[in-house]
Amino acid sequence: MGSLNGLVKLEKREKEAPLKLRLMEKRAADIENIEKKCADTTKKCAKMLKKSPSSCDMLAAMCPASCGACGDAVEEESLPEDTAETYGQCYKPIITMGKVKGKSTDLLSYGDKLEVKCAGGYSLSGESVSCLIQNVFTNEDTDARLLPECILNTGEALVGNGASYSGTKATFTADGVTSDCGNWNKDVMKGFYMNDYDGGKLILGNHNFCRNPEGSHPVPMCLAGNPAKAYYCFDYPGCEVCDGGAVDLTSSCGNAKCEYTTVTGQAKTNWYWDNCRATCCAKAGC
Repeated sequence: MGSLNGLVKLEKREKEAPLKLRLMEKRAADIENIEKKCADTTKKCAKMLKKSPSSCDMLAAMCPASCGACGDAVEEESLPEDTAETYGQCYKPIITMGKVKGKSTDLLSYGDKLEVKCAGGYSLSGESVSCLIQNVFTNEDTDARLLPECILNTGEALVGNGASYSGTKATFTADGVTSDCGNWNKDVMKGFYMNDYDGGKLILGNHNFCRNPEGSHPVPMCLAGNPAKAYYCFDYPGCEVCDGGAVDLTSSCGNAKCEYTTVTGQAKTNWYWDNCRATCCAKAGC
């Protein structure tokens, strides 16, 4: 029994170690910040006070350290107590179209990983999270807003502009280089994506699959980079856009650039699709 208690205490210390390290780092940063606020702003303080020892009333703002005027600053920004973050057991969250491992009435212990199994046709997405306390689960980034999700997957077919696309493609190609898409929720919530005053509409889930939000784009897109930019995941829309007769409306379609790449270049590519539909449809293999 004694050895079991020893293991439990050791496990608890191991779990608390990263938190205590963060507290120590914060404490050191606070001390450094206070010292900077209390530092003399000029090297001439000692010389000026030597000439006029009673001049601190006038020099306190310039020479707070030499005049002993740092007490208020330290008191205003007192150091935090070196205490561990509160933690405890967690209730099992409800994951739409998913089931958390174990009985629904079971509680998870601090540090336990959340294990989820998704229903058929759905794939699990998101970083691994573990119990902190009550209904709070956190990941390696200590971000409690990103619970794993079960994401619908109806296949990889691209129909029209992909408004209904719910496949698992999560890459884009720009300048001949193929890259991974970023996580929708993380990029928007952490402020990586700042190019849209209505960026909240791009909080599409805790995943990085290509999507066409509100069907407002010519093909599905995704975010990538920091600061994040919007990139198109497909060069061309589905062949349904070519139904009903595709014709060229101008004689200058020979060099038509019909491939979609970035959202910023969308207007020019749209012009080619509007005026060189036959050429663009041929390039898309329709």
